[in-house]
Amino acid sequence: MSADGSVIDSACFAGRPWLLLFHRGNWCPFCVAQVRELAAIYRALTDAGIGLVVISPQSETRTAALARRFDVPMSFLSDPGGRAAGALGIDAPGWPPAGLEALGYASDTVLSTASLVDADSRIDCRHETDNHRVRPEPDTFVRAARRAGIAPRA
Repeated sequence: MSADGSVIDSACFAGRPWLLLFHRGNWCPFCVAQVRELAAIYRALTDAGIGLVVISPQSETRTAALARRFDVPMSFLSDPGGRAAGALGIDAPGWPPAGLEALGYASDTVLSTASLVDADSRIDCRHETDNHRVRPEPDTFVRAARRAGIAPRA
């Protein structure tokens, strides 16, 4: 769902390549750093024809707060209850550090996952890890899109 609470259907991603980044939440400094790195190469992604969507299991309010931190028009979505993450097999129930529930965060999160999806909704490149410190370099997905022929060569 979008930061304003409207429901987003996966069909809206058809017809264009997308980089879908599932992150654990605003509380994770590694996730926020990864979003910052992708925001820095946003222009390169869009010039390559790739849309960027950042998704987390946190509330719409927290998702909107993260979106305001970055001055790029990428989409920030919320997956409360982890339905999308569960369908993709990247949900991580009970994984956030202890005490975050007291700050209003959910007791469940996701495995940090970035997927490059082609215009036909096929995953061409995926980085998934249960080690939240390990993240791909930001331009990994632009290069992967070019190798897969779903983005123009530089």
